[in-house]
Amino acid sequence: SIADFTLAWHEAFERDLLLAIPLGDSERSLLGICFCESCDQKATAAGVDVASAKRSVRVILERSLRAGAAVDKNLSALLADNEPLAAYSHWRTGELSALLQRIKDACRCELLLIRSIERLKREGFEGLDLGIPDAVVTRIEEADQLSSALLPGVRRSELRLPASFAIGQHGAELVSLLAQAAELGFHGVEIDNYGLLPDAALTPIKQAIRFARRTAGD
Repeated sequence: SIADFTLAWHEAFERDLLLAIPLGDSERSLLGICFCESCDQKATAAGVDVASAKRSVRVILERSLRAGAAVDKNLSALLADNEPLAAYSHWRTGELSALLQRIKDACRCELLLIRSIERLKREGFEGLDLGIPDAVVTRIEEADQLSSALLPGVRRSELRLPASFAIGQHGAELVSLLAQAAELGFHGVEIDNYGLLPDAALTPIKQAIRFARRTAGD
């Protein structure tokens, strides 16, 4: 399995990152873009105006820091208004797709791509060919993120849940959630730190599995 499959500085998305002002998701996405020497050279060789892309990121971030307020556009809107930055983003996802295909071709076992729906919103998987891996495992944090975790063009969709979904009063919610997941077409579910869960958490998990199998007609 592969996780954190992005070209990015992940620390930009940590909420405890010390900054003068609270940055929005768009600024954090720009702050996390990798402009290392290797990316610079490869993207430039591919015809991307990397210098202009860097300048755009610098201008947007400086504007937000000076104003003390986040921009009112999401990352997709910022890319749509900035051709060099959009070209760099397109090159980046193209490189990732090519790498993913090479890994898939070299694998003798199934290739699973693990992603977080929270990071998906900020870092973006736009352009990445999610049809390459055998399965895409999406981790959600809230029950209302379930439907957006299922993407078209994926060979097999699986779900990953935090352990909190099986603890305490969340048990009933877990039963409903897994039934909905089965109905939507998810093929499997993982629960973080399953081996460390208390015995009391196993009851709602078993009940949720039974309801999910019944919903899927298994």
